[in-house]
Amino acid sequence: MFTATFAAMKRIFLLLLTATLLFTACSFKDKAERRLNGYLSSIVADPDFSIEEKEIAYEDGSLCIIQFKLRAKNAFGGYVFSKCEYILSREDDLTYEHVVFLDKETSICELAKWRARDGLGSYDEGKYRDELHRLAFDVAVKYGSFVEH
Repeated sequence: MFTATFAAMKRIFLLLLTATLLFTACSFKDKAERRLNGYLSSIVADPDFSIEEKEIAYEDGSLCIIQFKLRAKNAFGGYVFSKCEYILSREDDLTYEHVVFLDKETSICELAKWRARDGLGSYDEGKYRDELHRLAFDVAVKYGSFVEH
């Protein structure tokens, strides 16, 4: 009886451990992809929108930038396409999100490359990453929404 109880407890423990690992193993990119639709719903006038040509432009453990085309209704009821970048940025346990409309603004990725250039026109990958993190967080804090701490 003791062996059967121990084996059952061991299976339950392993199932709980597996479920916990699967739940907490979501990457920052996964979180950004889940939050994208909800954030867009909060900023567009009509909830009838679609996301097309979605691509991860940059991703690491504290920054995810997703470039995409947004198809949404304009004020006259017609559909328009806008190129966009969604930013989910975390620094010091503070997380912010923002959408940059590339019809009106410069791409955060392109701006960081421009700032990280050397005199010969190429750029340093480390400086690019630092610039990208700084710019993305600053833009998300200034214009975006607070997500969590």
